[in-house]
Amino acid sequence: MDRIEHLLTCLAEECGEVAKECCKALRFGIYDQLTIDPNGPRGTEGPTNRAKIAAEMVDLIAIYQMCVDMEILPDLGLSMSMETIREKASLKKSKVEAYMHYARRVGALKGH
Repeated sequence: MDRIEHLLTCLAEECGEVAKECCKALRFGIYDQLTIDPNGPRGTEGPTNRAKIAAEMVDLIAIYQMCVDMEILPDLGLSMSMETIREKASLKKSKVEAYMHYARRVGALKGH
């Protein structure tokens, strides 16, 4: 494995860590702080699942920046204007909203 493969593996791993913390927040609540086995003795409370997601996002961004520094991946600030990034993000948000509307329509999503 070379440095590029190592960094891409780290990037994939960090994506998985973000996903894992999101799943825990969905299972136990965004503000849950339990840090030990729920069947064991009560322990100390740690950071919230919300904070853990944010921390993993920082790690993901750090690895992405390492990939940018090695020119493995493009620097979004250099390869696209902020206007283009905002436009692409806006399109993605619209797509997610459309899928949420569909999920509500078929009964898979409740609430607003």
